[in-house]
Amino acid sequence: EEEEEEEEEEDEDDEADVEMVNYLEDMPTEHERRLLTRRMFPSKVGGKPAWLIPVNLPLEGLTCSSCGRPLRFLLQIYASRGWERNTAFHRVLHVFVCTSCQPNKVRIFRAQLARQTDFYSHEPPDADRIAQSLEAAGDKDEELDRLCCRSCGLPDPSRDWQTGRCAECRRLERICEHPAVFQERELTTSAAVLLEEDEEDADDETGTKPEDKSKGKGEEIEEVFTTGAANALGKDRDFVAEAEGVMAAARAKGASEEVIQKLAAYRERVREGVEAGEDMTELNAFDQFSKERGEYDAAFSKFNRYATANMPHVIRYKYGGEPLW
Repeated sequence: EEEEEEEEEEDEDDEADVEMVNYLEDMPTEHERRLLTRRMFPSKVGGKPAWLIPVNLPLEGLTCSSCGRPLRFLLQIYASRGWERNTAFHRVLHVFVCTSCQPNKVRIFRAQLARQTDFYSHEPPDADRIAQSLEAAGDKDEELDRLCCRSCGLPDPSRDWQTGRCAECRRLERICEHPAVFQERELTTSAAVLLEEDEEDADDETGTKPEDKSKGKGEEIEEVFTTGAANALGKDRDFVAEAEGVMAAARAKGASEEVIQKLAAYRERVREGVEAGEDMTELNAFDQFSKERGEYDAAFSKFNRYATANMPHVIRYKYGGEPLW
């Protein structure tokens, strides 16, 4: 029994140290959108907040401390700490931002619940049943609808009970603007691909450039990429075709001749880079620029390598971790 307990403790320690990354998914279908609601405990960007606890919502604190304008819901991350604390089995971080201030002001709210709660089943959520239930209810959540604006999802006691909209959404409607809601997209979560410790130490302590490590080791070996890896690293992309596609879209939308000329100049720069056999990904382009100027930043090099290893992640999350500058 003691050995089993020790193994469980080790597993929990390992789980607590896992570094996670989030990837932005494509636009959800109507069915997938129903799975970005609170009973599925989603991580997502935009849309309405999927409030974890449908009572005692933060009526205060959802306005900018600098300009007083309402904050906008940016994203939320489901980040359970159930192995560490029973009361944090369900744990969500809600991130709000002020788009009126520069730089943008950000505020984060945390909500957490034990697994045994009156709000949710003890068992894992049934996606099909939840989607069917929401469809049958006209995509309404009675508990949240009593407290939140039906357009932006933010709690507001001053909302109009006939329209169900908050004061800000009614103001936007009067000036013929849409509710201040970002495009909704799911964030999928996976364990991060970490850099080798000896590689990190070499860069951080000695400032050795990556290309210096290969000197004197004999013949250079060409990199080989699988189809999936090539796609992830942008090796199979036709950058010239992409640039031409942007130009065509701009013309279709009636862009000015000045804009078309700038896009044409960009396309030529891309074509020159491709013809020279250069890698046109943004990370490597910047790295090449730094080398040409005789500059090398070990911290930024580490950031680049981490971003490339986890491409194209949009969020890095590690409880108790440190920023990757």
